Amino acid sequence: MRFPLLIAGLLALSVPMNANVTVPDLPRNPAEIKKPVSYAQVEVLVDAARQLDRFTVREEGKSVEGRTLYSVTMKQVEVPAWEVLFIGCQHGNEHSGKDAIAYMLWDMIEHPEKFPEDVAVHLIPNSNPDGSEADRRINSGEQDLNRDHLHLSQPETRVMHQVVARLRPHVVVDCHEFARDSGDYLENGWLEWPLIMMDTANHPYLPESIYSTGKEWVHRAQPLMDAKGINYHRYYVGGTPPHDEQRYSTLDADDARNGLATYGGLGFIIEAGIQRRAEDPFFDLNKRVEAYHVLLNQFLHDREMIERSISTLDKLADEQPAEFIPTNFFWARTSTEPKMMKVIDRATGETKELPIGNFMEDRVVKSFVPKPTGYIVHAAEAEAYATLLEHKSIPFEKLAEPLSISVEPCTLVTVEADYDELYSRYEDRQIVKREKAKEVEFPAGSLKITLDGEHTRRAVITLEPTQLYGLYQRPEWRKGTADGGTLPVYRIP
Repeated sequence: MRFPLLIAGLLALSVPMNANVTVPDLPRNPAEIKKPVSYAQVEVLVDAARQLDRFTVREEGKSVEGRTLYSVTMKQVEVPAWEVLFIGCQHGNEHSGKDAIAYMLWDMIEHPEKFPEDVAVHLIPNSNPDGSEADRRINSGEQDLNRDHLHLSQPETRVMHQVVARLRPHVVVDCHEFARDSGDYLENGWLEWPLIMMDTANHPYLPESIYSTGKEWVHRAQPLMDAKGINYHRYYVGGTPPHDEQRYSTLDADDARNGLATYGGLGFIIEAGIQRRAEDPFFDLNKRVEAYHVLLNQFLHDREMIERSISTLDKLADEQPAEFIPTNFFWARTSTEPKMMKVIDRATGETKELPIGNFMEDRVVKSFVPKPTGYIVHAAEAEAYATLLEHKSIPFEKLAEPLSISVEPCTLVTVEADYDELYSRYEDRQIVKREKAKEVEFPAGSLKITLDGEHTRRAVITLEPTQLYGLYQRPEWRKGTADGGTLPVYRIP
């Protein structure tokens, strides 16, 4: 249930301060930060929060190497009107978001008056502690966590979904970094212009209002950043301008921005720009942390957008998912007018503007399939799917007796392993054929998933076999394919 904003008369929870609260060995002013905040320093802050009544600290699980994964909540009233979740350091060598969250927690401990009373702030300060301690992108399971939100193969991604499923925050913000000085830019004598960028959840099967409201938050940050003199842009990726393709964030659901938005809230990614080839890549860490704080605080203090977002999310509670599921989609461009793109000349520090034609900013859906009434998973593969469904809070029925039912089988034709140069799409595209409906008898132990609740979009995005990017990208899911390529997930018309 979403609640209207509470304007006055809120009864604050008791907030006794403890004179013995320990703070980490860090400069108190984030403007003076010179190196990343360590896991041990985050733990000191978490322990300090644990001693104060307004905080709830939970040990949500363990990383692959056994480090504790914490969530921290500051709730100053019994019934907050607006709830946000900030996630740090999915990529272990991308520190500034984690550091910004750590300093925000420090402020929450010492200066709760800076935070609106009716806003609950939830933090996962460090979601990949093994990676961050090793200054390594992946976790100790050798996985990129921000490509694991469809499969949930890692304990760290399972924790993120566990927290979001329990809290159901209005907003989830996932914090990252990108390299401003990649080799192709340096060859041209440039740096990427933005110091920080942000984008919103955009999977085409999410409600259109999630996408449009998210874009409003992204664009509304522009004057805030301009006022601070911070180079800011909607997050884009791609090659080198003016000839290589640029596009906005991936449309697929294997990242946190889209994957966590399937629980009914808004999803965002923030990317701060690091110069990895600098003699000291942390020389401007303080500027990145400060830029992060401007964007994170927007989600706590922009009352107009908070009100509008609550209204949007309230209306979605009664909205039925679309009757057709997009299965093949990509970024394209419908305008022939060039787009201006900024770069920084490394020699002079001056900003240059380049007209480019290959900036892809329009979502295009190439194919749809009708939404089924549900799915059924053959008993032979039920154990693995039951675990995934439980991790994603998708309800299912385990058949106690055999069931004969009309279903549409799906056949895995091939997995295209190469990068798609034409559409600039990732490798491992699953090519699946939807067969005509026929009667099939499923043994006891098979799983039946009905699409009739808030989990519908999450179940579709997780299970739909005909998606170009789905579970069968990965060998561990393909191994359940029967002779002839029949997949274990059947569509119920």
